Amino acid sequence: MKKLYSLPLCLFSMFFSVEAQQIVFEKTYGLAGQDEWCRSAIQTSDGGYILAGDNNIPSIIPEDVINDIWIVKTDANGDTLWTRTFGANPGVDYGNCVRQTADGGYIIAGSYSGTLTTEAYLIKLDADGNTQWTSGIQSDNASLHYARTVEQTSDGGYFIAGYTGSGLGEIYIVKTNSSGDSTWTRYFHPDSSRAEAGLETYDGGFAVVGGTNEGQPPLNPNVILFKTDANGALLWEKLYGDTLYTLAWDMKELPDHGFIILAQEFSINGDLFLIRTDEFGDTLWTKFLYNTGVSNMLGGAISLTDDGGFIITSTGNTSDAYIGKTDALGNLQWQRSVGGLWTDHGWSVQQTADGGFILGGASVTDTFTFDFYLVKLDSVGCIYPSAAFAANTQIEEAGDTVFFHDISVNQFINDNPVQWLWQFGDDSTSAEQNPAHVYQNPGTYSVTLIVTNMLGCSDTVMMQDYMTITIPVSINEKGTMKFKVFPNPFHDKTQVLLENCAGMENLFYTLTDLSGRKLLSEKIADNPFQISRGNLSNGLYFFRAGGNEGIIASGKLLID
Repeated sequence: MKKLYSLPLCLFSMFFSVEAQQIVFEKTYGLAGQDEWCRSAIQTSDGGYILAGDNNIPSIIPEDVINDIWIVKTDANGDTLWTRTFGANPGVDYGNCVRQTADGGYIIAGSYSGTLTTEAYLIKLDADGNTQWTSGIQSDNASLHYARTVEQTSDGGYFIAGYTGSGLGEIYIVKTNSSGDSTWTRYFHPDSSRAEAGLETYDGGFAVVGGTNEGQPPLNPNVILFKTDANGALLWEKLYGDTLYTLAWDMKELPDHGFIILAQEFSINGDLFLIRTDEFGDTLWTKFLYNTGVSNMLGGAISLTDDGGFIITSTGNTSDAYIGKTDALGNLQWQRSVGGLWTDHGWSVQQTADGGFILGGASVTDTFTFDFYLVKLDSVGCIYPSAAFAANTQIEEAGDTVFFHDISVNQFINDNPVQWLWQFGDDSTSAEQNPAHVYQNPGTYSVTLIVTNMLGCSDTVMMQDYMTITIPVSINEKGTMKFKVFPNPFHDKTQVLLENCAGMENLFYTLTDLSGRKLLSEKIADNPFQISRGNLSNGLYFFRAGGNEGIIASGKLLID
């Protein structure tokens, strides 16, 4: 982003034009003393966003722990419109996925703790967040059912993918009608697998991705992708990976009906990688994406972009949320680490209607609790700093030192600019944050500051004709132009009239004390003009007026 500032002679208001820019922001949402984990975030049809996850009220007594499903709806700027809470108290409930439905409302999938059981749970809300219905889904196969994802299907019903048990249990998929009533339920790979994502495919069937331990050494599951028909009957399945612990976090169907899978290898490096398949799950290519440096299971997500590429999020190797953009072949185009001082997770990502990107996850606050975390980036993954600066004076003699100060700000949490480039207008530059500079020649100079933040995103501000550098003169040198001062001596303010100064440019005046120390320096906007004593003490001061021609008038002023 670039800003252009214009400072007309002796006008203190700034007029500037700013290039049009996509909305960007960084927001957290939470309740005091609780942990909130955003596991899913999407842009909604009104241009705002909806976040789904859960909040936790800790207790030293396990039976008293409260973990509720929590929903936050925002406007386009990320400001909260409404929130909703669902759950059993006490009880442990999770919100894992939110989608907007054809009627403008929302469907949320997660889990709900009942008596000695945990049910897969659907919540249907209208566009204003009012509950239309809820549905708990389980069967006799297991007492624990977890829904990881939900999608509205072409017939108006819903498709759920998840697992039973804890950790690696049994893959569990469910088809419901539009009211959330189960139409059929299917189980795959008992006691060794879990589903992380699922969707309806172009032909009305379903695809599911996750991990399975079958046929591998103990505790070393591989990525599994399988396809069913419209009734949940298995058509084919594929395994990907080697002897290392590998799990898929997310999957999308592509325009050619193949699939893109985001997977992670749980070695010491925690490598993220992409698997591109054809319509039948056969591998077309695999691309290493990012070394997270995280060996535990933290999650991630992938979405398609308008240019045929992919946008990915996960947890990075700096304990920040990671976001990366690739082309259609999985080649990395850019990547960012997003977050504050503490730990940040990325669990949901999507391209937005304006071509930017939204990342949802969780961020540790200064009170060491997790909050929902929502970041809106532009089309190149940036949130920009806002470049700004000031100087100790805008009028100085050639050969004297001017002190510049960076006063830039950033919208990110604890993410102010980390690089600076100053251009002083006389072919000199500096990379210091707050440089001192000496102008050698009289004239007017425009000053430019470029600041860059941790994301590698830059902003530029240029102040036109910001510095006026005058011909150096001694305190005893007299100007030749006549001027009038009334009153003199004065107590609060006096008026000065310069004679015969028409056509002169960049006029200014200075006041110095008897030692020659400059106390006041201002541009002259009108003639006559006023001088106010401000914080000056009683005493004798030397007055000088000048412009491009040098000093044109000088004399003495007395403040009593």
